[in-house]
Amino acid sequence: MADIKKTERILNLVSFLFKVRGRRLVTWREVRETVAGYDDGGSAGTLRRRFERDKRFLETLGIELEYVQDASGEGGYRVRRDATLMPPISIGPGEEALLSALAASVPPRDTPFARHLQSALLKLRFDSPASPDVAEGLAGRILPAAACTEVGDAARLARLGTFGEAVALCRTVTFDYGGLENGPLRSARRTLDPYGLFARGSTWYAVGRCHSRDAIRTFKVDRIRGAIDWTSPGEGPDFAVPEEFSLEDHSNPDAWRRGEEAFEARVWFDPACFFRVARRPDARAGAPAPDGSGEATFGVSNADAFVRWLLSFGRHARVLSPPDLARRLAERVRATLAGYEP
Repeated sequence: MADIKKTERILNLVSFLFKVRGRRLVTWREVRETVAGYDDGGSAGTLRRRFERDKRFLETLGIELEYVQDASGEGGYRVRRDATLMPPISIGPGEEALLSALAASVPPRDTPFARHLQSALLKLRFDSPASPDVAEGLAGRILPAAACTEVGDAARLARLGTFGEAVALCRTVTFDYGGLENGPLRSARRTLDPYGLFARGSTWYAVGRCHSRDAIRTFKVDRIRGAIDWTSPGEGPDFAVPEEFSLEDHSNPDAWRRGEEAFEARVWFDPACFFRVARRPDARAGAPAPDGSGEATFGVSNADAFVRWLLSFGRHARVLSPPDLARRLAERVRATLAGYEP
């Protein structure tokens, strides 16, 4: 009989022990007669010392064996499951929702660590006790950004987890929110049916029906103050997502092009921004002035969304027409500045 190398012998022993694990004890005689590597004709003492050395080596690998006597007085070996095997992974709907989002945002396989991340996610998803159709049910309701690599502090992570669970289970939530209309130093209590989560850059947003507005609104997760609470003690669901709802429509930064209003807005941009705006396919830009500034005309269907977009330019943009749009922008700026007043 060919000699069995140590590595192969130990693998044979581990395979045999795990094969009968939990069904019965394994006697030393069974090991000697069944496991290749202990049946080479050596003396009983030699084989027993070999087995003891292999046991100690297995302990260095984290596989512990213990000798136990059953009710009849017969003794045998078994693997200590509590010291060897990891406890079952418990993944709830909230974690499942975020795993689905993370899986969707995994970079291409040719980027560093992508293969390892995909493998880890596959193992986690396999052990998840959540319903197998969770990911399918969340399709289109959690949209991570391609470059969303920043998670933030523990509080932000907890808020994302709560929103992920609320989206997955259709649970209504309530929270204190410091929006532009409230001012950064003030907050208002909001109740929301969260239809979805999306990320833009490294910022996460929750979209759903705001109860106080009775309309779909978008909330920046970073502006939430304190904890997010359920509105009901039950297990839900508290609402149904409308069939016509599309998270893509609300996650698109150019949401001002979707709505019932229809008018043209003429905006002046200074040299710091005009060259960038002029390249947009939805902007009809005129010739730049000698200093590089210029005017651009946009087709707008949602004035409030367009105002929010213009605010991102700060003092680098000014509405030329229509007057009502300029008034809305000025009111929003004043409301924002008022939030900083003592």
